[in-house]
Amino acid sequence: MSIHFDWSLSKPLEQMKSKYDVVVIGSGYGGGVAASRLSRAGLSVCVLERGREIKSGEFKPGAVSNLNATQINGRKLQLGDPTNLYDFRTGDDLHVLLGCGLGGGSLINSALALRPELETLKNRGWPSALFKGEELEQSFLRAERMLGANPYPNPDSIQKFKAFDDGAKLLGLRAKVKNNAIHFQDGVNRANVRQSACTLCGDCWSGCNVGAKNTVALTYLTDALNHGADIFTTLQVQHLEKVEVSGDVSSWRVNYTLNKKQKIRHKFKRISSRLKGEKDEPSLKSVMADIVIVAAGSLGSTEILLRSKEHGLELSDRLGKGFSANGDDIVLGVNQDQQVNGNASQKRAMKNTQGAAGSRVGPNCMGYVRYKDEDLEGGALLIEDGAMIPAMSALAPLKALTSGKPKRALKMLMDGPFKGLRAHTQTHYLVSHDSSEGEMILKNDRLEIHWPEIHDQALYKKYETVMKKMIEGLGGEYKESPLSEMSGRKVTAHPLGGCGMGDDVETGVVNHKCQVFQTGGAMEEETSEVHTGLYVCDGAVMPTSLGANPMLTIAAMAERAMILLAEDRGLSFDDKRKKGVPLRSATS
Repeated sequence: MSIHFDWSLSKPLEQMKSKYDVVVIGSGYGGGVAASRLSRAGLSVCVLERGREIKSGEFKPGAVSNLNATQINGRKLQLGDPTNLYDFRTGDDLHVLLGCGLGGGSLINSALALRPELETLKNRGWPSALFKGEELEQSFLRAERMLGANPYPNPDSIQKFKAFDDGAKLLGLRAKVKNNAIHFQDGVNRANVRQSACTLCGDCWSGCNVGAKNTVALTYLTDALNHGADIFTTLQVQHLEKVEVSGDVSSWRVNYTLNKKQKIRHKFKRISSRLKGEKDEPSLKSVMADIVIVAAGSLGSTEILLRSKEHGLELSDRLGKGFSANGDDIVLGVNQDQQVNGNASQKRAMKNTQGAAGSRVGPNCMGYVRYKDEDLEGGALLIEDGAMIPAMSALAPLKALTSGKPKRALKMLMDGPFKGLRAHTQTHYLVSHDSSEGEMILKNDRLEIHWPEIHDQALYKKYETVMKKMIEGLGGEYKESPLSEMSGRKVTAHPLGGCGMGDDVETGVVNHKCQVFQTGGAMEEETSEVHTGLYVCDGAVMPTSLGANPMLTIAAMAERAMILLAEDRGLSFDDKRKKGVPLRSATS
């Protein structure tokens, strides 16, 4: 079979049909699953993504490139192209980092496929129906298969993992190796894409240019393409409208506008139409569907539904509530006694393809420990090893300078990122359970997150106590991440909630099947009436923090929702690799 090297997932906007069986809003772990499974079930599927398609080999690593690929969005400040890869949302109480592009957060995450502790979620009030039967277990297995979850086979060859394990011993623990959604050997994935082996550069956050990371784009979305899905980019969904067709049968109008690059094309098209004496096209466009899967992420899905509620859609009063930062934090063990080799660099790894000790950072995050503590909500703190990405490393000398340590800043600049202090710095990612008491609202048609009490939570003090024991025991200094310390705000890359699951419309926005509750409906068999054909499938449906990196749970919840959707509608699909589909290559 011939290999297709030059191929695209997305189509020109002009090829969009006026109506589909299914419209999927968003292309991350929830949207990708929905697109793949429903196209496999034989339905016509359309995917709408606000960002651009960025192929393997087109990401631009390095500190300056990271900054150039950033958009900043806040109540008073909007900077950068709205299709830029890094979407940094600033707020009065906390900041949020999102991925923007075809594949969503999978483009810039650490690809950690870690399951949460389900017993903890049960105890925190998640719908009991979730945990009945074998559906959830089968859904986790499906997600792990499609995402190629596997551990790095030789962790003891990675210096930052060994340094992390030494720190774990000070807590009476030993580091375990996580499953990563990464190819560590050349191979062909379940969507029939040939992928190269990981170069162990550690720079997963900048986008994988060798095609080793099993992003949603290279797995679920390619599978959707193989089964006939239409995928469109740089489109910003605004709100949904329910259209009564006849009786109890409804259809949905998905209203969207064009993002910046599409706007430029649209502007020239309007000028051309005027010159020809033709009527202008409206700036607000729409596509119809029988089923809508809202999967634009915790912030995006909540914003779309809040705006839809303003346009008359009957939704739960819980909409926007229950926001969680997933207990996220980043701390640094600065200037530890032993060398860590924890500074990521794609360029350095490519220069030394043999993977010498100095350039072999390993996966961005590969090891973890669960520190049990009854004082923590949920009873545990997940501590993970990390790698310092170029932009973060570049901030370190600046932070030293602004902290009144010019000699340290000068020495860091002279040594560079791969020697001296930065080579002896360990990055730690922390995940736990917060109180999930943030709220998202629309103000002046922009989404705002309010959570004034987030910094008062006891878990952050506990983090400091635990991590100081770990870091100072290795001769290092405990420091917050440069971004958090300089901005004075906590930063999360795992926003959850806003459309949380519940048993009824009083306790949730969606049910355990991810169907959206409808207010004002009759109660039948102790469950609230739902909007037929409307689902939310992403991190927004999590009713509390997860205590684990959320990508695998989001994919598994979406897998479960699609299995139940198919059962409800008399459809079927499997997750086997299909024969007769094109063999593609992740990189040319």
